[in-house]
Amino acid sequence: MAHKLSILEQINIMLRKAETSTPAEAEMIMKRAEKLMLRHGLDEAMIAQASPGAKKEEIIVVRVFCGSASYGTAWQNLGHSIGRGMGTLRTLQDGGSGAESRVWFIGFESDVRRAVQLFETLKIQAEHALRVWWKAEGREQTKWDGRQYQWAARRQFLVSFGLGAGVRLEESRQEVVRESESTGAELVLVSRKEMVNEEMARKFPKLGRARETLGSHVGRAAGFAAGRNAATGGQIGN
Repeated sequence: MAHKLSILEQINIMLRKAETSTPAEAEMIMKRAEKLMLRHGLDEAMIAQASPGAKKEEIIVVRVFCGSASYGTAWQNLGHSIGRGMGTLRTLQDGGSGAESRVWFIGFESDVRRAVQLFETLKIQAEHALRVWWKAEGREQTKWDGRQYQWAARRQFLVSFGLGAGVRLEESRQEVVRESESTGAELVLVSRKEMVNEEMARKFPKLGRARETLGSHVGRAAGFAAGRNAATGGQIGN
């Protein structure tokens, strides 16, 4: 008998497929993958809420290296947008914009795992979208500008891609909550976020929220639109 794929296996296959698809195909795949991911996360949270005697899921901290000296800050902002879009996480960033820059995801283990998956997939899609935009429009729009300004335009594209991706995630989360058969779905997510905030305050009393970095106006609208399209998924929230 053929092996029936679990929800997590299905999500992983769709995310990997999105990384090697055309932008239009990736958008459709990501919409399905994110929605499935967010709905699965809500179901898990609802089950945990209804089972007070079950083993409690831990709140963890995962640090992800951004791996780019040129665009480290943009990747940090992508992570921040994912955390805000999912709605049950907190994020921090450190290391400035250098090669050692990192984004921190703080939340329940299953939520953090999903956030890291999205981060890695959307980072690949953002890099691809940047190459497409730069070849089609960006280089021409900045051809009379210096290299520093051209770099700022490319970074702005990536920053705006992250903002667009976060907006899509937040919309998806709200949709999943509306589609849920439980009237307490939103309250469960709010409770989850409050517990993360409490743990965050205990572990990092002196640290603030991740910041968003803006730059050149060139690439802002294009990056936001690319992120909003590519990061389409499900919907579960912040």
